[in-house]
Amino acid sequence: NIVRSLLEFGSKQNFQKRQLNLLEIIEETQTILGNLLRQNSASLTLNIPETLTLHADKQRLQQLFINLIQNALQAAGEGAEIRISASLCDRGVSMIPDGAEVAGDLKCVNDYDSSFIEILVSDNGPGIPADNLSKIFDPFFTTNEPGYGAGLGLYIVQEIMQEHDGCLAIASRPDKGTQVILLLPVEEVES
Repeated sequence: NIVRSLLEFGSKQNFQKRQLNLLEIIEETQTILGNLLRQNSASLTLNIPETLTLHADKQRLQQLFINLIQNALQAAGEGAEIRISASLCDRGVSMIPDGAEVAGDLKCVNDYDSSFIEILVSDNGPGIPADNLSKIFDPFFTTNEPGYGAGLGLYIVQEIMQEHDGCLAIASRPDKGTQVILLLPVEEVES
């Protein structure tokens, strides 16, 4: 299964949306990153309904979660606690923590009359300093030492969300970790 997941992820494919089970996608991504999680003594907790599906490109969605998990590992360090939860939500509902500094935009949800899927990726790291928060989606912005990341992870995540007509925001509070909020419209798929 690990080899199959890696081969599938590594193969070059054209952007193609299809109906996918979100939990299965994230579990495959967890398998791909298993060694990295173990090396960092990190835990990844999933709270995703088994029946939650979305219309998306599998490879791009896995790339999104790989970038977010790697960012959380770098921020939280050894013993990182990463949580991914998802739910089907009604229009206009969002879970931005009180008192959080926010980068990004969740207004895209106002463009749709239907429900949307909200995915939350949280870590127990130190949070993002307020003066860095406004730059996190800029290409090549990084706080890492040279040689430890090009600063493209969140820029790519933002592009993937745009490809899927979704939007995202990042909420952070000092010493309270970071939460990435992903909103994807529920698309009616013809059978």
